[in-house]
Amino acid sequence: MRRTWDAIVIGCGAMGSAACASLARRGAQVLGIEQFTRGHDRGSSHGGSRIYRESYFEADDYVPLLRRAGELWEELEEISRERLLHRCGALYLGDPQGEVITGVARSAARHGVTIESLTTDEVTVRFPMFSPPAGSAALWEPRAGFVRPERAVHALLRLAEGHGAQILEGERVLGIKEHGRSVTVETDAGEYEGGSLVLTGGAWTAKLAPTLAPLLRPTRQALAWIDPGAGLDAADASRCPVWFIEDGAKGGFYGVPMASDQAPPRGLKVARHLPGKAADPDVPQEPATDAERRDLEEAMATFLPGVAGPVSATATCLYTMSPDGHFIIDRVPDARRMFMACGFSGHGFKFAPVVGEVLAQLALEGRNPHPIEFLRMARLVRPV
Repeated sequence: MRRTWDAIVIGCGAMGSAACASLARRGAQVLGIEQFTRGHDRGSSHGGSRIYRESYFEADDYVPLLRRAGELWEELEEISRERLLHRCGALYLGDPQGEVITGVARSAARHGVTIESLTTDEVTVRFPMFSPPAGSAALWEPRAGFVRPERAVHALLRLAEGHGAQILEGERVLGIKEHGRSVTVETDAGEYEGGSLVLTGGAWTAKLAPTLAPLLRPTRQALAWIDPGAGLDAADASRCPVWFIEDGAKGGFYGVPMASDQAPPRGLKVARHLPGKAADPDVPQEPATDAERRDLEEAMATFLPGVAGPVSATATCLYTMSPDGHFIIDRVPDARRMFMACGFSGHGFKFAPVVGEVLAQLALEGRNPHPIEFLRMARLVRPV
């Protein structure tokens, strides 16, 4: 095997697999290094589904990136001949003056994203499985939906390999050193040299680049699948949208409907969007607790009584929180040939193909045309 590459990518989850594919399609000789196996369940790129949406309450500036991500997801579907993106629509419920409703409306208005305002009566007619809280506002985004994460990672890595990339699995990175014109990566199986390096290590990023440790906090998140019982037909994506419900101090409550291409476990996938307990990614995470299961069952009974039921399965995944909840896409501190994408704070997967495109352009050209200035690290380390 060759030992010198144009670019080396460390971590081949969502962002790393997309970077490998984008680099290889540009003609670069690419090496991807994954410490586990492709599509593994130890990090943040598993769980059967990830929501895709464009009317982005977190910040308006994300919308152009999301638009490009949507184009690239559709392109990947064509290339892979596999369905990855389900556009079943998204329903947002919450305080009319709250962060979610006002943010969705603002970003949609600024960027021309199609949304529709619904009364609570209109919600229950169109989506009878829902029971909107009294006094809540409702917005409907018809082109939102969800992505199949494990299939997406496999499709991106196949695409990368089809363009000549080599992906190493089961190799743990021990050290990274930048020299004048190259970067050397030492693993537990060998040493590799690249003209540039892309760091997409997820929750392991701070262990690979310790200067980032003050900015990144991995947290454990519980997921569950709800058995809809007699509401099986209503739980299907042909009738039920993805949803995000503002639920006060309990945090956002979100979910994904069922679909015919769903791999086990069966049921509607549900979770809270709220940072959990600090976690060491190298330590097995505690399974979902009885309290977490009850909370999600109760939320379903309150907001989606038409498809509510018991928890049929659970899992955990990892968020990697940045100080402000926004991504960090930039050059690695004190490096010239190393670039990073990290701190996705629980809302990054949908961006994977465009983040891969950004990283490829940075690694090969040192710049990119996408609007990522608001994601630069400088915002978090301003001099006093």
